[in-house]
Amino acid sequence: MWNRIDWSFCGSTGDQGPAGDPFGGGSFTGGVTFTAVNETITAMGNQTGTPTIDASAGTIHSLTLTGNVTISSISNMTAGSNITLILTQDGTGGRTHTSTMKLAGVSKTLSTAAGAIDIISIFYDGTNYFAALTKGYA
Repeated sequence: MWNRIDWSFCGSTGDQGPAGDPFGGGSFTGGVTFTAVNETITAMGNQTGTPTIDASAGTIHSLTLTGNVTISSISNMTAGSNITLILTQDGTGGRTHTSTMKLAGVSKTLSTAAGAIDIISIFYDGTNYFAALTKGYA
C-alpha cells in the first residue's frame, strides 16, 4: 500500500501519447527518480496456526508468533507482486514456520530465540510463491 510517491522524469524524448503522456505512445529514455516511497506495515499482532495474510491490506505484514504457524499462500496476491512478512518470536521463542512456498537457500528454519526477528520476502508469479528467508535481525 503506497502512502506517497514523489517522482520526476528526467530526459524524456520521443513521441508523445495522448495529452502529452510519454507512456501513452512513442518511447521514453532517461531516468526516473523516486523519493520518499513509504509503505504501510499491517500489524497483525499475535498469531498462531494458519494466519490469513491479505495482500490487499498492504505489502508488509508484521506478525508476533505465539505458536507455530503455517503460511503457504497469500490471499488477494496477483501475479508479479511482492510481499514482505516480518516474523517476531514472542517472549518464549522456539516457534516454527512451515510452508509449501518455494524457499531459497539452505535454511528454512526461523531463528528461535525469544524476541528474534526474521523477514520472509515473497514473489508470486501467478502459480508459485518464491520466498527468501533472512534471519536474525537484532
